[in-house]
Amino acid sequence: MDDTTRSTIAEHMDAGRFDEAIAACEQAIHAQPDDAEPHYLRGLCEEQRGDTAAALKHLNQALEHNGYHPSIRFEVGRVLIKEGEHDSASRHLRRCVELDPNHAGAWTLLARLHLRAGRRDDALAGLKTALRAEEDHVPALITLATMLLERGELEEARAQASQAIKADPNDTQAQILMARVFLAQGYLDFARQSIENARKLDPNDRSIKLAEADLAQRQHRHRDALELLKQAEGLDEQRPMVETLRARSLMALGQWDRARQAYEKLLQNGSTKREVWFGLADAYVHLHQPLALDALCEQAVIAGKGTQAWLRAQAAALNSDLDESLDEAKGLFDDSDADLRFRARLLASRIALRRSEPEQVSSILEPLVDDPELVADAAWQAAALCRQAQDQVLALSLLDSLLKQGLEDEQQRAKSHAMRVELLDQLGRYAEARDAFQDAAWQPAYLGDPAQLSGDEPTAQPDLSALQTIDWNAEEEEVPTRPILFYGWPCSGRDMVLQSLAMHSGCPALSISDWPARQQALEAPLSFRQLREARPEHVHLMRKRYLRRLNPEARQAQCLEPAVPLLLQLPHWARVFPGTSVVVAQADENYLKMQWRLLGYRQVPSMVKVWRRDQETLAALREMLPLKFVDCSLEALLDSPGDTLRLLCDSLSLDYDPQMAAAIRTLIRQHGYRPAEHWRHYFDT
Repeated sequence: MDDTTRSTIAEHMDAGRFDEAIAACEQAIHAQPDDAEPHYLRGLCEEQRGDTAAALKHLNQALEHNGYHPSIRFEVGRVLIKEGEHDSASRHLRRCVELDPNHAGAWTLLARLHLRAGRRDDALAGLKTALRAEEDHVPALITLATMLLERGELEEARAQASQAIKADPNDTQAQILMARVFLAQGYLDFARQSIENARKLDPNDRSIKLAEADLAQRQHRHRDALELLKQAEGLDEQRPMVETLRARSLMALGQWDRARQAYEKLLQNGSTKREVWFGLADAYVHLHQPLALDALCEQAVIAGKGTQAWLRAQAAALNSDLDESLDEAKGLFDDSDADLRFRARLLASRIALRRSEPEQVSSILEPLVDDPELVADAAWQAAALCRQAQDQVLALSLLDSLLKQGLEDEQQRAKSHAMRVELLDQLGRYAEARDAFQDAAWQPAYLGDPAQLSGDEPTAQPDLSALQTIDWNAEEEEVPTRPILFYGWPCSGRDMVLQSLAMHSGCPALSISDWPARQQALEAPLSFRQLREARPEHVHLMRKRYLRRLNPEARQAQCLEPAVPLLLQLPHWARVFPGTSVVVAQADENYLKMQWRLLGYRQVPSMVKVWRRDQETLAALREMLPLKFVDCSLEALLDSPGDTLRLLCDSLSLDYDPQMAAAIRTLIRQHGYRPAEHWRHYFDT
């Protein structure tokens, strides 16, 4: 092929004019039938156009004319990998490196095939050969960094990813890999920046969604993570990572059976990662499937002695054979693997609590204080177990030890400080707790109704004038079932009241998981103008659709709606269900401020300002809406739960059960509510 023809074809391909490039290749083939190059270029054109079958046909024709050209062998191997024909691809790639021992691309693809087959040593050797041939070969650097990341060698992985970006700053995969390394190191802001860099380079690359899902998980946004993983489906090479992330989020959301299915699928597809074995075992425990866990123990022979011992310990505990479980766990107390050590000691501590032997918990967990490999999750769980055993001092020592190691993840550091603040408060060390407030902010601030945050001043009062023109009573009629709503800010006692009534009032509580369907039936949210213009038949249809979403057992005179009603959606409820009851959980401003600080909320001053705005808005809505507002004071609930709940039930026409008071006392303890005047330890006024 002459230089002019070669240049013409290259220009067409670079510009995406594949039809013109193919026509030029055909002319070259007709002019020189025995020349391999036009067949080779025709194959590349077809591959870029998305027709891999035609690409392989022409690349193989090029091989027939010149079987000794390493680039042709490489391209055949690369396309065969895309087609899933790994054995054939391997043969062509091995022939390529025989012809050209310094072909970095072929060595890299061979390494990836070795990795897919579990031959990690062969893969590592191939990558080293590729980098000796070309020290800045980006695909080899990315593959090597990925291997190091999976092995937990984060600093070395970061070095290789940095070199890849330095060699080619416009490589999308290098940026995504750097984001994954930052995520593993806990540098969430740096990871977010790397994700943005990748998106700018190629906004359509679906592997970006994987990194975003990983970020969402680390921010505890598991529903967002699952949605992002849906968008990443179809990435064949990264399917195990997609499934692993999905299983992880499903476990965090308590969707045990779906998590079980995901983990079982990973095992069936040959995954050997310990996370999969442990995750599946945890799912079996939550689902109480002892036979399945026993079978998993037998299967885990291939996973190593330590993993199998841990699974046996879990299986014995699930079968209530606590002695055997404890023996298996104790055998791992001093294991060289830190994860197994922590899991074993945590399990043994739970067994001690099940046996009502809280004094054993301290002796089991105390060695973790001096463990140089102590990680956040293990320290948090151990501290929680110490609190259950009433050893707050040891719990505090565990958190102090963790913080002294220098946590790199900002959120983990803040959460650890928040747990420490709670312990200091329980120990009566209020000055120390107050001094640590600034470091303990880890939870996202709650700033009320998002509809009020779009303006320049979120604390400004909303314009409610449109509500004055609505004829609220025009649609009054007999309603077979009225929902009782529960409004309140975090730490106001709303959730406790709802749980207590749901357990003992005889009034059915709706499922929170079905709320999106009920919300859709209500067509919420509508603007104030839309509410005013809604015709009676439209309002009736919304009410009818909502009630159709209720289970038969919930179709009584009243039911408990667990979804938190946003303040500016109360008019919507008033339009559809005029006269319905709204329980308003009320708490003192200083008490709320103390609780928010102790629980690690961010932007507490802003939360206080928005809370004050909402109190004024609520007062205005009380005057305007045909709803039955029933106040429930947190202070009264803390001081006299029985009397407070009795009055509340009378106001709601519900039956009072004395068990409600006992339930509230338990919930007060579980949710960490302090006595009504406890805030005075922290604030003067």
